[in-house]
Parts: sequence; structure tokens; C-alpha cells
Amino acid sequence: MHISDFHIIITTKVMNFLSWKRIFLFSLLISIICVAALFIQYDNFSFHRRIPTAGDKVKLLVVSRGTKMRIHNIIDKSNLVIGVKILTLNFQRNIRVDTYTEINNQEVQKLYDKFVDNRVYDVPIFTDDVKTNNRILHIINGDFTCTPFKDSLSYKLVPAAAPYIDSICTIGVPPYNNDVSGMISVYFKRPPLPEEQEEIFQIMRDISMTIYNDSQ
Repeated sequence: MHISDFHIIITTKVMNFLSWKRIFLFSLLISIICVAALFIQYDNFSFHRRIPTAGDKVKLLVVSRGTKMRIHNIIDKSNLVIGVKILTLNFQRNIRVDTYTEINNQEVQKLYDKFVDNRVYDVPIFTDDVKTNNRILHIINGDFTCTPFKDSLSYKLVPAAAPYIDSICTIGVPPYNNDVSGMISVYFKRPPLPEEQEEIFQIMRDISMTIYNDSQ
């Protein structure tokens, strides 16, 4: 074999090796990009398809297992209460953050889940609605406020729940005029009688104090 032939063979082998190396590196690069894209898609959309918001960084109220069980028993045994929602309030950012929700109605649960799945923003505490803002001020001042569902912010967020919910009563956490950091809303299937409303008020005030103390 001539030296020139040997050089040609070596050169050909080197070029083939470099070509396969380039193909391998290019394939590896494409694979990395695809995996990265999948991780980004999962992070943004897989869990409730929500984009992380300011509410994700808020320190939430503590709702203990015992408190959750107490709420469950109230709803399960009641022919009046359809659900209870606990919200953490952050006045500095003007946002209300869902902290715990229990609903004893499949249709309302589906509507609520759909709302959560498609929500991409935090619900504000104070809005451009005067009635909503006045209710918040009453809650801050320690009042147990009640309103028809169709006059509430919840109706604006999930209007399809109107056939199932008659009214809402809300109390602050804590249940008095002192650094309110959350609120508890009780959803009724029908208008509560005066004695029923008073009973719910007493129960929710006690639960509010429990949550407040557990959150300290």
C-alpha cells in the first residue's frame, strides 16, 4: 500500500468519525431541548394548569386536621350548609388565597374545580364593586356578614353555581377587629332561619378562633 493510499484511508475514517460525532451531538442537543420543553410545560400547566401567581408565596392560615374534620361533620350532617371556604387574606398585595374548601354537592364541586383549573390570576380582596368592599370592611370590623349569593363576588367568579347556592355568610379570622388575616365563608342551600344563622355564627366564630390560634 502506498503512503498516499494510507493517508486517504485515514482521512476518510477521520471524516466519517467526525460526521457520526456531529450527528450524535446534534441528536443529543435536540433531546435536551425536548426534555426541557416538557418540564416547562409540566410546571406551567400540569397542576391545575395554573401559572404561578403572587398567592403562591403567601403564608397560608393553618387549618388543622381536627378543624377539617369538624367542618366535614358540620356539612355532612346539615340540610342547610352546602360548603365552607377558608381564605387567607394578604392586604399588602390585595389578594385572597384559597386555603381550604369543602363542598357537599357534586355539581358545585365540578364548577369549583373548573374555576380553579382555569384560573391564572389571584382574586383581589378589594375590587371596583362598592358592595363587595363594604362587606370586607364589615368583616374586618368583626361582623358576621350575610348576603344573597347573586350579590357576592363568588357569583361573579362562578355564576353557574347560582341554582345550588342561596346565600353566603362570612366571618373574619380572627372573628373580631384585630389584624384580620383571613375569612371563613359558609354557603347555604336555602335562606337560614334566624336561629340557624345564630347557631352557624357561634360555630364559625369558634372555628375562626381555632384557626387563628393554630396559625400563630
